[in-house]
Amino acid sequence: MKIEVGKSYRTRNGRKATVESIGIDGFPVYAEVDSTLYSYNTNGCYFGDVKSDLDLIDDWIAPKEPKGATISADTIDQIAVDSLMWHFYEYGELEPLQKEAFRIVLSYYGKQV
Repeated sequence: MKIEVGKSYRTRNGRKATVESIGIDGFPVYAEVDSTLYSYNTNGCYFGDVKSDLDLIDDWIAPKEPKGATISADTIDQIAVDSLMWHFYEYGELEPLQKEAFRIVLSYYGKQV
């Protein structure tokens, strides 16, 4: 793996390390991990340990954003019907035109009011 300035790498323990600078003849390499600057050799090995959690082992790939909860079209339809039914029966101050609009939409969903 070729270490490059400005590029980010994944450490052995999964943290993001961004290379800040490379010294003369490529040695040492300085990379920031969690706001702390660490020294590496040109192979991405952290100085001082044979095998360290801070070793640079691969290019950094940002984790995928978790998907939010998904709601089926049937569930959305049921929520709409429940809301319309509540407004139609519980909210007594609907204008005649509003009631007719609600009735038409509810009939689309197979509800007779």
